[in-house]
Amino acid sequence: MNKLRSVIGLTLFLLSCSALSASSAQVLLPVKHGDKWGYINKSGQIVIKAVYDAAGMFAEGLAPVGKGKNDAMKYGYINTSGKMIIKPQFNSTSGFREGMASVTMKEQIGFIDKTGKLVIKPQFSFADDFHEGLTPVCTGTPRTAKYGYINKTGKMVVSKKFDSAGNFSQGLAPVAVGDKWGYIDKTGKMIIDMQFDEANSFSEGLAVVSTGRVYYKSEKTGKVDESIIMQEGKCGYIDKTGKIVIEPRFGYAQPFSDGLAAVMTGEMKPGRKWTWGYIDKAGKFVIEPKFPFAESFSEGVAAVCVGDFSIPSKDINDFPKWGYIDKTGKMVITPQFLGMHQGSFSGGAAMVSMQFLFSPDSHAGPSYIDKTGKFIWKDRNTR
Repeated sequence: MNKLRSVIGLTLFLLSCSALSASSAQVLLPVKHGDKWGYINKSGQIVIKAVYDAAGMFAEGLAPVGKGKNDAMKYGYINTSGKMIIKPQFNSTSGFREGMASVTMKEQIGFIDKTGKLVIKPQFSFADDFHEGLTPVCTGTPRTAKYGYINKTGKMVVSKKFDSAGNFSQGLAPVAVGDKWGYIDKTGKMIIDMQFDEANSFSEGLAVVSTGRVYYKSEKTGKVDESIIMQEGKCGYIDKTGKIVIEPRFGYAQPFSDGLAAVMTGEMKPGRKWTWGYIDKAGKFVIEPKFPFAESFSEGVAAVCVGDFSIPSKDINDFPKWGYIDKTGKMVITPQFLGMHQGSFSGGAAMVSMQFLFSPDSHAGPSYIDKTGKFIWKDRNTR
């Protein structure tokens, strides 16, 4: 499903832990101060001292933090007062969702509750967060693995028979057998037949799917090799009955959010031209495609990139920059941020990057802005 997702940057640990929680009574944001991590409030004041070697977003009142260096790093969880609630003991962690968090021990994934109790012992080679009470899991190597779904007790409620699987949303989940995707319900019943080259979870009643992929075909034998993609398909949208409601005509597409979806026209290949814009649920462009990259709307605004990536430059002032637009397409926060991705707003704050991801500056951390574009926190380590 990678084709349907935007390029994700900034700090991988931060983004893997959760988005900012708009429902939280107190929004706390992880920041880097020197070589340690702590937390600020929305006023930019440090409220949890920078004493951790890694820190993730708060979710459901807890945040994952790391102690140690490199392979010796162990992760636990703190509360909003900075108290260590679950001691550092895991090789990796996720943020809490639906009262559960995935943890890794000895290269196996299991789940804990908010007391730190190991509810589902580590046994999976892959597991996602819980969505609507279920999560896809698999055991074995990528070449042999089959995916199924477990509930919060660890019971396998949909047997492991899929070659790939996504999260449940609005009662359905995308699953693949071979190179085709369809959708199942929570009993494992096939609701939308396997027919798509790629498929994404439902959002606001619609899901992104891709069709029309062309594989290599030997001129001598006429045999098709599905490991070699000659031409990617086009992305469109289906409803929960499987009916195509927006014809596949986009190179890339993102899920609907705030009633709009970011879509790409053209081909994202060297020497080709592509632009991103926004459509409504009728498939009509409400913001014409003119941006080299664009993110989904959240809290009424979306991050967009302006500039030309095809023009090489060593001057940082000439690099393409990110700003934020409203739902009319008006630029409401001046383009000034760098990188291949900027954060969505949640709880009135957004994580932004002040440097490109390939920068050798390993000391840099995230910066944050409010809805006016004012910096809540400007990373002090960015050079």
